[in-house]
Amino acid sequence: MKRIFFLVSLLSSLVLAACPITLIVKNIKSYNHDEMYVVINGEKKKISKQGTVDFAEVSDGRVKVIILYQDNVVYDDTLDINCQSGRKYEIAISDANHIDEVYIRGKKKLEKLKETPLSVKIVDMQAVKSQANNIGEILNMVTGIKLRTEGAIGSGFQVNLGGLQGKAVRIFRDGVPIEFYGHSFNPNVLSPNMLDRVDVYKGVMPIALASDALGGGINFISKPIQKDNLEISSEMASFSTYKSHLNAVFTGKKDSLFYIGTQASYVFSKNNYKILGEVIDQETANLKKVEARRFHDNTEASYMEVYTGVRNKSWTNDFRVGFIYSHFYKEIQNDLEMRKPYGEAFARENNVTGYLQYKKMFFDNRLKLDLMTAFARYNNSFVDISRRRYNWLGEYTFSNENSVGEINKGNDMKMSYNMFHTRLNAIFRINNNHSLEFGNMYFYQRRKGSDPYGAINVNGEDVLKVPAIYNKNIVALGLVSHWLDRKVETIIGVKNYFFSSKGYTTDKYNFTWESDRNKNASGYMAGISYKPKNFILKLSYEKAVRLPDETEIFGDGILIRENLDLEPEKSDNVNLVLDYTSSNYKLNTSLNLFYRNVKNTIFMIPDNPYGRYQNYYDNRVLGLEYEINYQHIKNIQTGFNITYQDIRLKNLSGSESIWEDARQPNIPYLFGNHYLRLNFSDILKMKDKVELYYNINYVHRFLLYPVPRNLEPGLFSKAKIASSDLLIPTDGRRGMVNVGVGITYFLADPKLAINFSINNLTNERLYDNYNAQKPTRSYHLKLTYTIF
Repeated sequence: MKRIFFLVSLLSSLVLAACPITLIVKNIKSYNHDEMYVVINGEKKKISKQGTVDFAEVSDGRVKVIILYQDNVVYDDTLDINCQSGRKYEIAISDANHIDEVYIRGKKKLEKLKETPLSVKIVDMQAVKSQANNIGEILNMVTGIKLRTEGAIGSGFQVNLGGLQGKAVRIFRDGVPIEFYGHSFNPNVLSPNMLDRVDVYKGVMPIALASDALGGGINFISKPIQKDNLEISSEMASFSTYKSHLNAVFTGKKDSLFYIGTQASYVFSKNNYKILGEVIDQETANLKKVEARRFHDNTEASYMEVYTGVRNKSWTNDFRVGFIYSHFYKEIQNDLEMRKPYGEAFARENNVTGYLQYKKMFFDNRLKLDLMTAFARYNNSFVDISRRRYNWLGEYTFSNENSVGEINKGNDMKMSYNMFHTRLNAIFRINNNHSLEFGNMYFYQRRKGSDPYGAINVNGEDVLKVPAIYNKNIVALGLVSHWLDRKVETIIGVKNYFFSSKGYTTDKYNFTWESDRNKNASGYMAGISYKPKNFILKLSYEKAVRLPDETEIFGDGILIRENLDLEPEKSDNVNLVLDYTSSNYKLNTSLNLFYRNVKNTIFMIPDNPYGRYQNYYDNRVLGLEYEINYQHIKNIQTGFNITYQDIRLKNLSGSESIWEDARQPNIPYLFGNHYLRLNFSDILKMKDKVELYYNINYVHRFLLYPVPRNLEPGLFSKAKIASSDLLIPTDGRRGMVNVGVGITYFLADPKLAINFSINNLTNERLYDNYNAQKPTRSYHLKLTYTIF
């Protein structure tokens, strides 16, 4: 009875102990107070211009306080209320320029990006940073993406997204073209430890990037500057592979205005996995297939970035200066189609980049400016002066003293590149529902070099000694609006594109001529999203233009020849997206339907031993992407996705009309993924965690060369064409399956993650871009140590 009386008394006192309080929210100058609210016990109130808010009755004790800005949580914590000692309480919130990194009840503010009219997929790199995968392997698990490679670590790559491939898909890091960071920063070298997330845009690109992407783009987002952090990782793997990474940021005390940081990585691999190659049978003089190890494919990549900055000053919200040095060494093992092996040719690259970033809010935070400027100096070399010829067994079959060069007629090329990039983004908030966005991107490249074995002009001069110059300028302007209590969002925009190029071009016989040209084009976009409860419905359209870039026009000086007559690609792009997320966030499913009508498609055509980009027909693309992700309980996550893209050649004439409506060759049209994650806690020690996972990647057979539509193989039926050499894979399989498995053990103290994984578990023969053979089964061990 006494216990019951005590409980009743206690409950009564808790109910009766309530009082009015005033919250004083500090550091709201960088916010628009009209869009700030405080929520306590379900009651939502607007914050005054002075940063105060009154609540008439709040219970004594600990209460939950949530502060919202533009419907995003910028503060989520508890507050101890004592009605006897005081009625005023102060709360300090983060500066408005850093709210992008605040999490909201397990849901990031990045969900706001997902709700825009843009078709975008956000890939969290920090969730997989302990796994022994590079960025390319992670992106290959994303719906609608295939990162095509020409081999293993360090090889060339192309991204296929929304039915379009190669340079039609632009890649950035924090809005800067990835070319400024060197080959040591490409996706099949880069570790997820180096990034915070990856934003994948399918179709319409943001105004802020001012991009000429034809069918979408990828933006690598660096880790935010929040607090002191020191993290190192090291990985050992098959094929004599070693990787190490370092991330360090020092901000000093909590409210420090200054910061300094560095990122560094080192990657080495022999890439000496086994392949099937053709050699001459000494008895019959015929070609025969043999299993042999790649013997001349060493890759070494090093990258170091140092930056420092100041923030939250009267003249800037964030000002940063950074310097990058990267080195890349790559031995050349074979030609584009992996038919001819090389034993001594190699390429080397050294890159120095400096950049400056400035961010500032003006006019009571109604105008936001973001300026990024970068300058890069590249020094490249390509050496192919051997007189020997090799086979796939690593044996040199003969030596020709009168002929230099394994690949063609020899190269001893040295090339220097000067590149400049600047991007300006401005957002002006007209009112709470309408904003104007402006983006401008300018890019300049000057290339000059020498090659005593290279092409010469009519005056007998080395054409590489004549500077090749490329300019590009893109301007974008858009209006973003919210309607119906922000349930509807619209975007409309226009773009103007300009480029110019000047230099020499050659054919495969080294005949040369000079070219000087420029081109101007325009485009426009529109999109709408509607957000009823649990659903997002999006529709977007863009009249897109993609300018040929400097590599397509001038080549790479190694295996890609120049073509100064390239025309811009143009496309009508439509995306329709339906997304559903359950109220408890356990289930998410998404359907994306897309259409592309492409003119003047730029495609790399093999021109053995080289490749050359050409305007290659027109294309019509119809596609479907579907994914579903489910988290049954905290310990289990699973999902799958599938992509189908019907890419057809259009408007052919003359002898090529037999390919009318044929599939675009060398692009997979059906692929998908499945994954499973199992997490267990407190296995050996309290707060430790174990994660088990597997990934399954499937790619259906696809055409290496075009065939008439009536001879195309059905989806799963037997191929009608006589030669299996026209298909990838060539061995009669209807598809290729890559299974990866792994286990990660996370220690809470010290903060150490130990990962062991196996890629290509079944040791299946996998083929990719132009039938290039990918690595066989490989084993990986990775350690990630977070010191603080």
